[in-house]
Amino acid sequence: MKQLSSANFQSFFILILLSGASFSSVKAAEPGTLDLANLQNYANQPVPKYINATPGKVKDNTGENPITDIGATLGRVLFYDKNLSTTNTVSCASCHQQEKAFSDPAQKSQGVAGQTARHSPRLINARFSEETRFRWDEAAGTLEEQMTTPVRNPVEIGYSGADGNPTFKELITKLEGVKYYAALFNLAFGDPEITEKRMQLALA
Repeated sequence: MKQLSSANFQSFFILILLSGASFSSVKAAEPGTLDLANLQNYANQPVPKYINATPGKVKDNTGENPITDIGATLGRVLFYDKNLSTTNTVSCASCHQQEKAFSDPAQKSQGVAGQTARHSPRLINARFSEETRFRWDEAAGTLEEQMTTPVRNPVEIGYSGADGNPTFKELITKLEGVKYYAALFNLAFGDPEITEKRMQLALA
């Protein structure tokens, strides 16, 4: 599947809902579409040779969150979806740009409430990172914990619940109203319930 930009992503799913097409029969004929019956291979990706340069020294941050094709697909949709921001103008991909090693060339990234305090760190090969903690301030102990920290930041994505900002619970309610998430969470987790933990697992 090609890069799923937030621009063609939303228009595509609106088209599905209006046409009444089932998610399982979606064809990957247009940029940004998802064929849920023929998912990309995320679970068994080959490890780059340079990662394996020192046999026995590879660290894998997957931990207790095994990679599945549908789980990673859900994570990819969340990553590019501007619905995750309070203003519907920013996604994870806005600051972690795929063509820039999932980082940002700007010294400070642009969030929903101005510039962030620091440059967005790169995410490329985070699975094999040697760090034991994540974020610039090392506040997150796992990749999963890190995934929703920017969502809860009042400047970055905005669901801090402080100073008049919406709460994370309000974000979940918002996503429950986005019809394609019911199908994606159901396929990934066995039922359509949206929780922060499940979002963290999918994004990681």
